[in-house]
Amino acid sequence: MLERITRILREVLKDGMAAKRVSVGQIMSWAADRKTTRVEDRAYSLLGLFGVNMPMLYGEGKKAFQRLQLEIIRVSNDHSIFAWKPRSETRPGSVLADDPSDFWNCSRARKVESDEFANKLVKYVGNVDLGSPRSIFGINRGARRRKLAALRDTALSHQHCTFSVSNAGIQVWLPILPSRESPCHFEAVLACTYPGEGLVTIDLVSSGSSFERSFRITRTRKTYPEFKMLYFAHYQDVNEMHRDFALDDRNTSHCGFARCGTFPREFTGDSVTLTSLTDDLIVIVYANDDTRSRFAVGLGYYLGKGWVHVIHDESTATQEMNWAPWSDFAKEACQRMWNVRAELAQAMPTYSGADNKEHHCDTFIKHAHLPRSIWDARVVWGRWDTDNFNVMVDVEQCPGCCSGP
Repeated sequence: MLERITRILREVLKDGMAAKRVSVGQIMSWAADRKTTRVEDRAYSLLGLFGVNMPMLYGEGKKAFQRLQLEIIRVSNDHSIFAWKPRSETRPGSVLADDPSDFWNCSRARKVESDEFANKLVKYVGNVDLGSPRSIFGINRGARRRKLAALRDTALSHQHCTFSVSNAGIQVWLPILPSRESPCHFEAVLACTYPGEGLVTIDLVSSGSSFERSFRITRTRKTYPEFKMLYFAHYQDVNEMHRDFALDDRNTSHCGFARCGTFPREFTGDSVTLTSLTDDLIVIVYANDDTRSRFAVGLGYYLGKGWVHVIHDESTATQEMNWAPWSDFAKEACQRMWNVRAELAQAMPTYSGADNKEHHCDTFIKHAHLPRSIWDARVVWGRWDTDNFNVMVDVEQCPGCCSGP
């Protein structure tokens, strides 16, 4: 019963920590649901289990748990300390978890040694149709076997067993695979696993010379991983984490349009904060119930670039009765914009100044003609070099640039 409630192995409950080898992630998972009067005690209460020492500084809050993880990294080479996953909100940035609850999924995480790591890595990469005369890597089977053998030899190196911590980040040697759509996003393969499963992977985004934890990226294409010395960011810079979008949509009411709501999360007022370290998107829906016209404005981030887009509700052109809820259109618009976010961010306009450096334009305009109407939904946004992103939404009579009645 205690094993089921606490998720602590029966052998450990009976005979202590020496009875069975457990990973860092497993020990962290035991404290995932622990509640303490002082937030710092969630970290301090784990010192003995990990055999580390650090000064207790009440008042530091969640920084205590980050300090604990750094102390563990200094004395351990267990990759399961990076295998955490938040239960709900996706928080990009530091590779260190906020608190033990992020390790709720690691109760079965197990560290793997060099031999097992090499074998599992080859299996992970080589999981393709061997009966094909040419693999999806674009090479014949003989060359492919040689590459897999070389990959195994590299994986047998003990370099991945070494961690170091400095102000440049947590230095660790890992195989990484590039994302399908972005040269800045990677999938890193860790030397840990779950029973009956393959190696654990985490998503990373490069930020200068270091790598930060990322979420919701497109999975990697099949390719051979590159072993690389990485510097994991282990700090959070609040100023780099967020940017504010200031929204001015007062003019939409002049043509009978009103804000219906936002998706996938709500915000009130005339500003919204988006995350600048990874993908983020929020969609705002406007409607005129009298004319059955509706459009959506998307505010987004992709690889550190802000972008804005506007699309109309195509269903209103043919559906005169039983107008669908705005939330259905919001979900559809969000998916459409999410699928093309890379192109939208890449299309962000630039100009060259006198210093021959590239700058973002002062203003840019996008518009969407609303079907079966004379209305044209327009979005104008301000210069991106400032801290805030100023966006104005308006509805005007179409000047005749659109086809159709």
